Amino acid sequence: MEKRGLSPIIAVVLLLMITVVAAGIILAFVVPFVKENLSSSGECFEVLGDLKFDETPFIYLNSTEDGGRTGFSVRIDNEKIVGFRISLQSEGSSDAFDIESGTQASNIRMLLDNFNSPLEVPTRGGVRTYVTQGIFEKLEIFPILESKRKCDMADEIKIDKCEDPDAIDKVGSP
Repeated sequence: MEKRGLSPIIAVVLLLMITVVAAGIILAFVVPFVKENLSSSGECFEVLGDLKFDETPFIYLNSTEDGGRTGFSVRIDNEKIVGFRISLQSEGSSDAFDIESGTQASNIRMLLDNFNSPLEVPTRGGVRTYVTQGIFEKLEIFPILESKRKCDMADEIKIDKCEDPDAIDKVGSP
């Protein structure tokens, strides 16, 4: 009985075909995934430096009544930023809030407004001042874009206690 094997040429052709098919399948998934992630990463790169805490006289508002208050001002310099996520940190814990125009938060208000009132986000080149319930040591801010993508941290600030504990009352606290 004579045994016949695969010709070396046919074996090489089959291996090449399997390799090409496998590469095609991998590329069909990898290329769109990479393109999508690169384009969305570019969005965040375009707004880099356009969202920050503004140094205003109201940045360090602390009061001793009702658990205290912390004030901060936000500047937006790009129309693609429609909101921001604020991370409020104190003594090893943190709370995060997404702020877009019309958002209501029980812990954050506009400077001369009431808690649970609709919040406003600054327009391009504008600044808005917010007040939070509680005394926080550090704040971090993250942009929210028109596409609803949330980018990495844009700015952070460490809060110093105000020398005048009644300072918040002097600017019209409701």
